[in-house]
Amino acid sequence: MESQENEENYDDFLEASVLNEMLQIIDQIEINCKDKEGQDLINERIKQYSYAKILCTIFDKDIIILIKSIINLAMAYLKIDYYNQAQEHLLDALKLYENNNDVTENNKEMQENKIKLLINLSKCYLFNNKLETALNICKKSLNLNLSLFNEDHISNADIYYIISKINTRLHNYDESINNLNLIEKLYKNHFGINSEKYAKLMMEKGQVFEINNKLNEAIDSYQNAYLIYKNKIENFNKYEIIIQTGIKLSELYNKINKAKEGYDILNEIDEKYNDKFNSIKDKVVFLRCKIKCCYNMNDYRLLLKENLNLEKILEGTNENQKTLAKTCISIGYIYLDGGKKDKCLEYLNKALKIFRVNGDEKLEKDITEKINNIMNSEENKDEDYYVNEDIIK
Repeated sequence: MESQENEENYDDFLEASVLNEMLQIIDQIEINCKDKEGQDLINERIKQYSYAKILCTIFDKDIIILIKSIINLAMAYLKIDYYNQAQEHLLDALKLYENNNDVTENNKEMQENKIKLLINLSKCYLFNNKLETALNICKKSLNLNLSLFNEDHISNADIYYIISKINTRLHNYDESINNLNLIEKLYKNHFGINSEKYAKLMMEKGQVFEINNKLNEAIDSYQNAYLIYKNKIENFNKYEIIIQTGIKLSELYNKINKAKEGYDILNEIDEKYNDKFNSIKDKVVFLRCKIKCCYNMNDYRLLLKENLNLEKILEGTNENQKTLAKTCISIGYIYLDGGKKDKCLEYLNKALKIFRVNGDEKLEKDITEKINNIMNSEENKDEDYYVNEDIIK
């Protein structure tokens, strides 16, 4: 009898030792995951899931351990945009919630995890274009979140954001804006109207307004974001965002026939942040936006100035030779409009040389014909090839 009792005690001790070791391994994996990314993170989460599954299915330990491990694995897949794999694991976790409601329902931490699960599950359905399903899941997560926290809690913002995204995809633009307005109220209270989060939200609103062709509202939103980034540039150090927002504003101003306002913003950026462009390519895109504004303003003095700036940039690289040739053509015809025929021919011949070097026979033939027409004409302008949008694009 005593021998049997000793054996049982030893078995209990052994089981407790194994359980303790496995729990320590799970905890250590959690620590390891902080420095992992991509497939390495997934591999760690798979290990964690395997140990959690053994604990719950063989040793009948708390099901919460298994649910957490499945959610963690799904999140690892989401980080590398493996939506289908993430969806599969999130649905598995959701089934465990439903089958163990007596354990999870009164556990606040698990209810918070369930909210996270539902939000990310809705992202998966959104990715797979199952929009109504995504919206219903997101609304369910919002109701659950509101039952745990009040409507002013910042955690509601993430859910409103996904609901806004889904409504945009459904072309329910007003409803999308309504949800972004709810986020705006939260951000004002929690972060302030000069925060980077608020600026990013303004850009998000600008995108939705633009898609819905409400261009004035889009401009207001982008302008708000631009001013926040400009006034807080030392804090945010986001020069690329300032430049891209300026370009977007110039595009929108051109669409509503206010090219000068667009040019003024780009000119301000050029003067203040000229040394902050990441590449020559970015600078070329920027200058072409300025040129588009000048063209729409019918200001050929500025049009010549910006084309000459673009020529200078392009001459500094062997790339974009076709763009350089087209820029030379634009400059030539601007000079022709100003009565400077010799300067016009100088630039057209420069373009011709580039076309020859690059073996572009069709463009070489076209520009040769234009040069001959100008040389044999008393007129200052060749109406067929005068500066137009095709050239400045």
